[in-house]
Amino acid sequence: MIKKKIIIYGLSMTGKTSFIKTVLSKNKFKGNINPTILIDIKKASEKNINLIIWDCGGQEQFLKVYHKSVVSEELVYGARVLCYFFDAADDKRLEKAIDEFKWIKNLFEIRNPEGKIYCFINKADLVNYSEEKFSELRRKITSKVGNKNIQYYFTSIYKPAELIKIFKKIICS
Repeated sequence: MIKKKIIIYGLSMTGKTSFIKTVLSKNKFKGNINPTILIDIKKASEKNINLIIWDCGGQEQFLKVYHKSVVSEELVYGARVLCYFFDAADDKRLEKAIDEFKWIKNLFEIRNPEGKIYCFINKADLVNYSEEKFSELRRKITSKVGNKNIQYYFTSIYKPAELIKIFKKIICS
């Protein structure tokens, strides 16, 4: 069996936990989710792969904890995949979200040069699935963090089949 650690990271309320619950249950999103406290580690198996999913709470007090050297090292240690989540409709926190993505991306790349990075511009339903909005956000993000080795997805929790397909692609890569 192959072991694969996946980090799910982003600011609060970007849909990280909803994404994980949807793809692991292979079901439609159901109701509200309580915010993740610090890190929720979930284990799952898919084909011949043992997944260890680190769902990181995105509240400000937790982001500060992750930035401490010992915690940041443990966070990225042995990870093969980083999934970063942006909220497509949250223009107020976009700069903060980009800064946080830049920090975790740089740390991840240093510790895991062979790792894969995926950027989810989530909650597409709140911006009417506008390709224009997706392109605009992607441009803003790449202008600050670069585009090297990042795959972008424009997603919504209300399209579970699409999320499951993306997740399968990620775990099989």
